[in-house]
Amino acid sequence: MLLRWISFFIIVSYLIIHINAKASNETQVTTSNSTTNATKVTPPHNDTSRDREGEDHDSEPFKNGGSGTHEANSQNIAAETNGTHGISIDQFQEMILHEHNVHRLNNCANALQEDEDLHTKAMERAHSLANGIPMELPNEYNENMYESKTGDPSNITCATIVETWFNQSAKYDPAKEDSALQFTQLVWKNSKKLGVGHAYNGQTLYVIVLYQPSGNLKGQFAANVGCGPNGQLKKANR
Repeated sequence: MLLRWISFFIIVSYLIIHINAKASNETQVTTSNSTTNATKVTPPHNDTSRDREGEDHDSEPFKNGGSGTHEANSQNIAAETNGTHGISIDQFQEMILHEHNVHRLNNCANALQEDEDLHTKAMERAHSLANGIPMELPNEYNENMYESKTGDPSNITCATIVETWFNQSAKYDPAKEDSALQFTQLVWKNSKKLGVGHAYNGQTLYVIVLYQPSGNLKGQFAANVGCGPNGQLKKANR
């Protein structure tokens, strides 16, 4: 009788162990399949490549040069925002704005307004140039750049800087839209805001002016440059 109970107990124990082991294996398989399936699911995301397929590249502005590839001594550090010209950055920005609006008035364009965000971006780009670090120019705004090797940047006036760009008007040809890009951006009628930055690395002065909306858009020069339907230019009366 005792042997029968021992045999029965052994059989029941074996069955219990076998059932538990089978249940454990099924749980592991289920978990593994769930993980595998999860890795196959691609979450929704914005496909920017599709957005760009329809982009009108003809509406992109001509770039005015100064893409940020100028070399600078890596040991030099760009100057602080104050004192590069012996005046504060606020005064420098106001004077650059004034010089712009003199020329714009004489070419039938409304006055530009200062924009703090553009000022900040212009300072970043100027310091980037002074430190030899390229920066891509977004299409949302355009720029004019002034670069001069000098031992004393205080000798370079705001009038000199802006006049350098305006003097390109002598070679502007309405039939060749990209003939004087710094000049045309300076007087571009649809540009409303301006930002100014400068930096000096001990050898070279860099001045950046950003414009928004961007000027120099292909096919829009006649409507945005000069006075009259054919883009006639007026001489500045200073």
